[in-house]
Order: sequence, then structure tokens, then C-alpha cells
Amino acid sequence: MPDASNAGSSDKKTLVIVESGAKADTISRFLDDEYVVSACFGHVRDLPRRAAERPATIKGQPWADLAVDVDHGFQPYYIVPSESKKHVTRLRKELKQADRVLLATDEDREGESIGWHLVEVLKPKVPYERIVFHEITPTAIDRALESPREIDKHLVEAQESRRILDRLYGYSLSPVLWRKLGQGTSAGRVQSVALRFLVDRERERMAFVSAEYWGASVNFEIDDSRLSARLLSLGGVELASQTSDFDPSTGQLAADHKRWETEETLEGLRPAMTNAAWSVARIAKTQARMRPAPPFTTSTMQQAASNRLGMGSARAMAAAQRLYQGIDLGTERVGLITYMRTDSVTLSDQALGQAADYVKSTYGDQYHQFRTYKTRSRNAQEAHEAIRPTDINRTPASLRDVLDGDDFALYDLIWRRTLACQMADAQVERTRIELQANLPEHPEDDPAVMIANGQVVLFSGWYEVLPPRGERQQLLPDVSEGDSARLLEFEPRRSESQPPPRYTEASLVKKLEEDGLGRPSTYAAIIKTLTDRNYVTRSGRTLIPTFLGFGVTDLLTEHFADLVNAEFTADMENSLDRIARGETRGEEHLHAFYFGADGEEGGLKRRVAEKIDTISFWALNLDKDGLSLDRHGDDHVGPEDIQVRIRGGSSFLRRGVGEDMRTAPLPPDLAPADLTLAQADELLETTLQLPRKLGRHPDYDDDVWLLNGRFGPFVQLGEVVGRPKRGQPKPRRASVPKGMPLPDVNLEHAIDWLRWPKALGAHPETGEEVMARPGRWGPYVQCGAERRNLKDDDDLETIELDRALALLAEPRATRRSSGNRRTNRRR
Repeated sequence: MPDASNAGSSDKKTLVIVESGAKADTISRFLDDEYVVSACFGHVRDLPRRAAERPATIKGQPWADLAVDVDHGFQPYYIVPSESKKHVTRLRKELKQADRVLLATDEDREGESIGWHLVEVLKPKVPYERIVFHEITPTAIDRALESPREIDKHLVEAQESRRILDRLYGYSLSPVLWRKLGQGTSAGRVQSVALRFLVDRERERMAFVSAEYWGASVNFEIDDSRLSARLLSLGGVELASQTSDFDPSTGQLAADHKRWETEETLEGLRPAMTNAAWSVARIAKTQARMRPAPPFTTSTMQQAASNRLGMGSARAMAAAQRLYQGIDLGTERVGLITYMRTDSVTLSDQALGQAADYVKSTYGDQYHQFRTYKTRSRNAQEAHEAIRPTDINRTPASLRDVLDGDDFALYDLIWRRTLACQMADAQVERTRIELQANLPEHPEDDPAVMIANGQVVLFSGWYEVLPPRGERQQLLPDVSEGDSARLLEFEPRRSESQPPPRYTEASLVKKLEEDGLGRPSTYAAIIKTLTDRNYVTRSGRTLIPTFLGFGVTDLLTEHFADLVNAEFTADMENSLDRIARGETRGEEHLHAFYFGADGEEGGLKRRVAEKIDTISFWALNLDKDGLSLDRHGDDHVGPEDIQVRIRGGSSFLRRGVGEDMRTAPLPPDLAPADLTLAQADELLETTLQLPRKLGRHPDYDDDVWLLNGRFGPFVQLGEVVGRPKRGQPKPRRASVPKGMPLPDVNLEHAIDWLRWPKALGAHPETGEEVMARPGRWGPYVQCGAERRNLKDDDDLETIELDRALALLAEPRATRRSSGNRRTNRRR
């Protein structure tokens, strides 16, 4: 461990400042008593978030809202946030007992900036230096202490420019959204581009016209073997068999060289197919080498955690943070992985050596292959290592007793990915068997063709530690060309072309990285902001833009299109990278962005001033073809026209204008691509029938009402309208079962529904009440925010606490929404 003899007099110590308490606890165990390790808990300074926090010296300035003096070099005015004041006070006291300060914040731009802010706030009169390390191990700490450096002013300037840029963008554009869509809406430099990706994809799904097409699966008997195959071609022309064969806007065949078969045409071929003389015409075998993926960067770790482990970005980063900061292993506390915010795919010599030794000793020399990787990320910034275990020999099995849940699952994945990238290629052999027969209606030189595909692994290589998802052996029988085959079964199979899939967290992170948007540390925060603002909802892993998200994107795209353009945003990232390398100054780019490159032309300030009073409304027109942006206003709305509108951040349907106008709330879980004209009519008709008084409840001596809400019609005891006021008890309510006609709902139904929910008992772990109740989508049990539907063999009347707990312990089911797809069926 470090010798403290150079730390000064015996009564003074070296103050080491890190970001988190957990990190401080781990590092302090590696250092002797001459060091005091203390946490600052993130940024100790930031731009003021609200008017009350602004320094008195800037109040009354035209740029006070920004807290950035745009007229004098974009000088920011920082404050110490209230939550950081106690940490600053503590650090100042500790500084009085120190003769040296080591700023050991994270090694990225954010960490460099935190270190600089610490110096600005604490104003140490003793020497201070910067140290960095990419893993929290004794060896890494020793190396860092041996090579301190000065704060990198270029990295600090890049991070400060980013913070100012984001403030200018958000505080200039958000007021435009507030005026038109309501308070609580906001714009963000990367956030708004990410939202546009989601909205554009949803519009693609709206415009998509599905096509129904048919193929056939068959079973053959060849000698004593069975072979499953599919119909490939008829008369020398291949059958349409995938979405790309069809035009997504019309549902018509786009591939001129393909056949579009129907159930009727294939059924008509059944006799000929069954009686034809089939034989094995061709057997093709090819070998392929499958290379392992590089070690994890932040974005690829988030993608793999989502795809393989079902973790969202925030969960994955939280688990990675815990693994990096350190885990108590009984005899020692040590960080288990390297720094988790990185664009790099390089591995240290130590890691490469450990991986080689482990692979050779565990699997054999033939399984090892030395590999180096080059970072391909468009805007790679961090020059440290990929995410890897700090010690390859610390296997997941050895940590099973100290890690659990997300921490164990993520460590296991990181460990396997690191090993796999230093292992030999997997080798597979793929076999394709073609069977042919002449049919009466086709020329002899254009036979019908069936194919069967198989695959076997010849050498497992890296598959030993990280088998690909969905990869499996597909064994085919041993047959020879020329063998006769007898068709046993011929079964036409229906398929439907699919709209482009909605983004998941994993695919959105991949898209952001590919387009050079954001940074590793920002992806989880971007997705969190989109969901917190109600711009996006989740359905399982899928991210679905809301109507509010549509409104935000449409307004920004219509009036500030370049600011929500991926290429423009990526260019801004490139500019920040140049600042970080010392190639340019931040003020130059901030001035061009805010005021325009040519003085006042094209700058954000002038454009917002010109637009903010001219943007009159936002609405989507709904018709048989789906949703389209309305650019004309109420003067062009007819009495039967239906629109989606937003007010106060909530979306609703509106039909007509004036005295005959009708509105209806939109269910919060309804995806824009799934809204149909018939659905809208039903929702609006519901509002015409409600509210309706059903009668008097005999047990409560109060009226029972049939009402309508965002989640559909419901019955309520008492006439409370809207949300109860603070302190006022919530009225007893129950949803009307889905599919029940509203005219049929009577007092007897309502009394029966209102006897729920039924308390089953307290949850043994949380102490919260477990309830059972009917719902619009079927009966369910609930504890806190967790809900699970009852199974078919469960009885709402008799369910008990143990069964409810078992249901609540099950993984949450995902709902697959098919989208508003018009199907083009060829007759």
C-alpha cells in the first residue's frame, strides 16, 4: 500500500475526494491512515434550476432565466444546490486537516468537471492534483497515486460547453411547448431527437398496410427417415415469403420475380403435390466461422442486458455501478468490474493474459485466440478500457453467495463476454437439401422445389461460454442426391407481412450510438426522461410514444426541424469532441448556435422569438387512413371530423366544434398506431351516455353513478367529480367489465362490483395490503404498484393470500400490440 511519508507532517493528511460513499468505503480500505477518503456525492455546483436559486447579481438581466451571460462570452453563473451544501461544508472541514488534495472523481468528462468544480468551490490553499483509475483494485489505486496530473482544462471546457448548450436548447424551446401543449413539457438536445425516432417509427406503423400470403410446410419420408421442408418455388418462380417482398404502403407485391399464393391456390395443388414423384435433387454443405463480439462498451452492455436479461438501461447501469464501486467479499472489499461508462473496446495486457490462461487451462489451447479490437463508435471519447472483470479468475460461481439478482446476472454476462472475445471462432456446417418434382401444369424444366435447412456445430469455440441466443442444432437425416421421397403431409401456412418493430430500450440505445448521439452516461437518463415526461410508455420492453410525445415532436419538427435532426445533433457532438481535444474553443460554437454563424441570422434566440407567438395550435386529424397532422385550424373542422388534441399535457378526442363539440379522454395505454376511427367513435359515444345516476346504494345511503374516465367507464359511490382534493378520501369505484354495453349497466351490477376490492392480508416482505378485485381486463391481485391478472383456474371469490403472493412473484407479462394494420388479402 502507498507510503504516506510524502504526505506532509504527521498531523496533516491527504484528502482523497471521490463521488460516492460506496466508492469511498472501498478505496479507504486500500490506503493507510495518512489518507482520508471522502465523497462529494456528484456535482457540487450547477446552474440554478428555479428562479429562487438565481444569484442576486443576475436578477433582472435579460438572460437571468438561462443563468448564462450570453452577451459576455457565455459566462455561466453556478450555485451550490441545497442538497450539496452539507457535503461542501463537510469537505471544507476535512480540507482544514489536509496538506494535499487528490481529486479521484471518475475518469470521463463528467468526472473531470466535478473535480474542477470542487476546486472552484473549496478553493484549497494546499496543493491539489488529479488522479484517475478505471478499476477499484489495490493495483490500480497504487498506479494512480504514482502518476497524478493536473486537471484537464480542455475536458472541463467541453463538459461546461455541453451543459450550457443543453441549457440554451432546453430553456429556449421548452416555453414554446408550454404555451401550446401545457406546463411540464420540455425539449432536450438529444432527448428530442430520440423521441423523434420513436414517433417516426410509430408513423411508419400507422401507414403500414399488411399483406396476407401463403406458403406450405411439408413432411417427406426418405427410406426410413423423416424430413421436414417448406415450399420454395413453383414453375421456376420463388414464392413471396417475407415482409420485404411487399410494398409497406399498399400491401401489394413489390418483388416482380416472386409468386403471391393464396390458401385456395395451394389447396388446389394438394393432389398434384401428393402424387408427384419427389426426389432429392441437390445437397449443398457450407462451413462458416462465427466470430465473438468485442468486449462490452456502455451501450453494448445496456443492449445485451436488455436482450438477454430483460434489464432496462437504468437497471443495468445501477447494477454496473454497484459492481464497479465494490462488493464486500468477507476478507476484502474490491471493485468487481472496470469503469462502466466507456466507448472503448480495448483490454489491458493484464486482462488479456488472465483470459488466455483461464481459457487454456479450462478448455484447452485450441479454444484460445488472442484478439484486439478497434473502437468503431462514431464519437468515441473515453480512452480507457472496455467493461471487464477486474480479475478473470473471480468466476461467477465463486460470487454466487455474495451477489444476487441483477448484480449476479450482469457480472456473469460481463465475465462471459470478456472470456468469449478471447476465444477461437465457432465453426458451423450448414446443409441445404432441395427436393424437386414435376407438376402437370408446369413445364418439366421448371419443377416445384421444396427445401430443408439444417445446421450443426463442428467446433464450439466461444459458444462454450456464451452461446448465441436462438442458436440451435438443426439436424437433417442422412440422405443422398437422387433418393426418392414420398410426400406424407402438405399443409398450407398463412403468414402476414409485419410492420417495422417499435423500438426497445436496447434498439434505441443502438440507434443513438450508431448516429453519434449522446454519450454512454446519458442513455439511461434520456429514456428515463422520456417516460417521466409521459412522452413514452412501456409495454414489456417496447417503447411506445404517447399522443403527447407526438405533439412535442410535431411542434418541434414543424418549426425547428434542424434542431431535432440526428445529423445536426451528431455534428454538435463532434464539436464538443473537438473542444475536448483542444482544437477549438467552446464560446465559438455556443455563439454560432445561439446567435447564428452570421451575426443574428439563423440563431436559436431569433428563431424562437419569431415563432413563439405564431404557433397557434396542434392537432391530429383522424380518418379511415389513420392520423395526420392538422395545419389549418378550427375553421376547417366539420361537425363529424375527429381530432386528437392536447391540453394541459393530457390528450383527448374531439369531434366537431362549437356547441355540438364532443370530447372523450384517450386511454393512457392506447398506442397512436392502434387508434382506429371505430374506436374513436365508440369512445365519443360513451361520453354521450354518461354520467348517469343508477340509484341509491342500500348499504351506504349514497347515490351510485356511472361515469367515464381515462381508463374507460366505471361506477362510483357518491358524486365526486374529478380527483379528490388533498385530504379528501377517494370514493369507492369499480371498472365496468370490458365488452358490457353501457345501456345494460344497472344498480344491481354496480352494487356487486363495488363490494370489491377484497383485502387478503399483508405482504410478508413489504407489509402492504394485498387486494383482489375485478378489472376492465379481468380480475387481478394488487400489492402497491404491482398487479397480476388471475389465471383461468383462479376464482376471484375464493382466492387466498398464498395464491395471490405466488401470482405477484411471477414476472410481469408483456402485452404485444399489433398496431393499426390494414390487411391486404389477395383473393
